[in-house]
Amino acid sequence: PFGLTFRLTVGTLGGVYKLDDGDDDYLDACVEFAIGENKPELELQKITYAARSLSVGYHYFIKFEARDPSFPDQLITYRTKVYRGLDDELTVELFQEEDDDDKPK
Repeated sequence: PFGLTFRLTVGTLGGVYKLDDGDDDYLDACVEFAIGENKPELELQKITYAARSLSVGYHYFIKFEARDPSFPDQLITYRTKVYRGLDDELTVELFQEEDDDDKPK
């Protein structure tokens, strides 16, 4: 019911991923849009994971590392979901990845 999702292997050259030809530019644009709309102060370091669901209103699921000037010494992992509606309108959501190590046991 969730459509087909495929994992991509982590690339080493700046984190470039191939979904289909031309998709890596699209992923970069999605991430830049998510940052610009939600946390424009972030500096994208690299995309670490991307997958695409082939269900109706298909969406991309992207993880990336970014640097926040408030915490210059650490890379923070974010994830973003990109929904594409039937009218080709894009909805982009941005989440900060929870760090399991910081949770009380």
